[in-house]
Amino acid sequence: QTGVKKLFGFKTSSPMPECHKDQVDFTVKPGNRDIKLAGEAVPADISIRAATAKAMAKSLTPVFLLNKLGKGSTILLNRNLYQMLAAPDSTLLSDLLAFAGIRPTVKPQKHDWKSITRLRQADAVILGMQRERGDQTDEITLDRKYSVYDLKNCRSLGITDRIKITGGKQFLFSLLPTAKRAIKLKTAETVKAGDNLRLTAQIESGGKPISHSLLRIELFDRDKNLVEHYTTFVFSGKESQDIRIPVALNDKKGKWQLKITELCSGLFVKEDIDVN
Repeated sequence: QTGVKKLFGFKTSSPMPECHKDQVDFTVKPGNRDIKLAGEAVPADISIRAATAKAMAKSLTPVFLLNKLGKGSTILLNRNLYQMLAAPDSTLLSDLLAFAGIRPTVKPQKHDWKSITRLRQADAVILGMQRERGDQTDEITLDRKYSVYDLKNCRSLGITDRIKITGGKQFLFSLLPTAKRAIKLKTAETVKAGDNLRLTAQIESGGKPISHSLLRIELFDRDKNLVEHYTTFVFSGKESQDIRIPVALNDKKGKWQLKITELCSGLFVKEDIDVN
């Protein structure tokens, strides 16, 4: 407790928290950016008092405590954060990020998005977005230019820092570095039925190998039909992946085609294979 009080610059008037609910409707300006605090019947601890911190908004007890600490600052929001974030038209999170100098990767023009989720896969940022209505247009501003791939519709949107959203409720994009990307594939030109087709595959971006990117491997027979039981998935590595595909004795003889696709970019390579 002592460390927490020193970190955030506050003291308490009683040894136990004293809960109270009130309405919050303040705008504070700790730097060159306004931070809006709003919410109905938001719980607070009324035993908290400012010590070294500066109380920048106060109802029965400080709402926003700013404490200078070294070269930076700490902020204590003495209210239920979830309720303030859930308030209608809340800009609290974006205001706090802007005050901290953090620029969000994704910035929609409109605020009707139910969820925006980011996760990292290899060197890609996978961006999932969901909204309540599907009849509105929006434009998503990114923090920089990416090579953008629409994962749901399997199409490249090119190198851009903006994504235009039209109809639909759910969207899934892959944000990739703009460096030149390639799949390095080595394989035998022929394979005997009953033997293993051996190949190596590796993803490179800007000439450097990329690990943990998911590859789909497919084989098409001489009639250009996908032979589904040969489809497999592997992750790329720093070293070329050594892959073996057993070819059945009763497979059709002739010219087959091997296809390897990187799922996060849609990038693919094809190679003809003689099955004899």
